[in-house]
Amino acid sequence: MINSAPGGLLKLRGRNLAPRYAAAEAVPLPREMAGTMVVVNGLAAPLFEIGEDFVVIQVPYARADQWIITARRGGTESRPLVLASVEALPEIVEVRRSGGDGLEIFATGLGMTDPPALSGAGGSAEEPYHRTILPVRVLISGEQGEVEIEPAYAGLQPWIPARYLVQAKLPAGVSVGQVRIKVGEALSAPVAF
Repeated sequence: MINSAPGGLLKLRGRNLAPRYAAAEAVPLPREMAGTMVVVNGLAAPLFEIGEDFVVIQVPYARADQWIITARRGGTESRPLVLASVEALPEIVEVRRSGGDGLEIFATGLGMTDPPALSGAGGSAEEPYHRTILPVRVLISGEQGEVEIEPAYAGLQPWIPARYLVQAKLPAGVSVGQVRIKVGEALSAPVAF
């Protein structure tokens, strides 16, 4: 079964989902595009983009045992798609070096935040920041092996829906290698830096 975490991104495929391509142009993300709405556990999901055969949505920031998803267009509703809900499903989308020994890790699927985030909106650019509830660890692999460190920050990136920022300091002597993030018990795939 496919999994998704609260606040995660999903690209769903189907037929006749929309009459044309459309993409969100502003934040907060729209809940309807080109006459199409996607409903997740009874809530209209924020839409990133939509086409005739696909839709990219943000799963609501909510605790659930499963996600029941339907698409609605012109009075017609799709059959429900049921996905398993997990606390976190981290995926690194970009890694940047910052200020010498700093590392900025951009990711999705880190789960619930405190304070609670609004689906379709990005994180706050000022206190109170939307920090992750689950503990986050950064695993750095280099020539000396793997080191686990606590990040300086792990939470939503300001103004960008569903995107998290994890900031960490590289251990002394490490300049290249691979990074993974661990959120609760969930582990991302490694990405080179």
